[in-house]
Amino acid sequence: MPRYDFTARDRDGKLKNYGYLDMENQADGPATMTFYGDIVATEGWPEDRAPQQIADFLASLTQGQQINLYFNSPGGDAYAGVAMHNILSRWQGRKVAYVDAIAASAATMPLMACDEIHLAAGAEVMIHDPWAWTAGNAAELREAAARLDKVGDHYADIYATHAAEGMTRDQLREAMRAETWMDGSNIGQYFDAIVDDTAAAAPAASASYARYKATPPALLKKADAARQAQEAAESAAKKQAEYNTADAAKAAKARQSRAQALLADLYLYGT
Repeated sequence: MPRYDFTARDRDGKLKNYGYLDMENQADGPATMTFYGDIVATEGWPEDRAPQQIADFLASLTQGQQINLYFNSPGGDAYAGVAMHNILSRWQGRKVAYVDAIAASAATMPLMACDEIHLAAGAEVMIHDPWAWTAGNAAELREAAARLDKVGDHYADIYATHAAEGMTRDQLREAMRAETWMDGSNIGQYFDAIVDDTAAAAPAASASYARYKATPPALLKKADAARQAQEAAESAAKKQAEYNTADAAKAAKARQSRAQALLADLYLYGT
């Protein structure tokens, strides 16, 4: 199963895995793509490109094959989201999306590339104005703001392709500015999504939830529990690796001691 890891450098400059995209081709059924965690990249993505692994995966499928896409992602790189939307939109086969826990921010772009959108009971979708970390003088900041406005307008155009009956593109643009969260109770006001009876999965751990201005408290609680579970798993894995390293060192030392003892015997008694 091909996997594309979403990695980026943390504040200490260390490379960290923030999520992944799993892709699997079923010989006798729909192919699957699973988006999990933050959609990020160490060097970022140009506006017109998605990860090459997605293009390679689509090229391996039978022409017209259905793809089922599963989402548990709080978002990520705004440009990456658009790039993924564009490459998926060009696929001629049917695309069916399932929001298992959350599809927020940039993760809504590949979501909107699908022909049919399903939302698990208790799952969330969030749209907002794109934002970015930036620095520079006044002219550079104005230029960055203009780019973000353009990206936001492009997002609204894409959202309009799945707008609920009576919902306009401009209304969706305003919903973005307000940072709008949707679940099974209100998503039908905004998008032509189908709410399923399946229970939502635990949301992927991410620092993004705390940065959004209107994250539902219940989601923050679930996300914090997911973060603690992930940190506990990573800590346990690190300790196990340390134990394995220590055990390997002890075994190597024991082998060296035995070899030295054998050499000493040979020296004393001959062969």
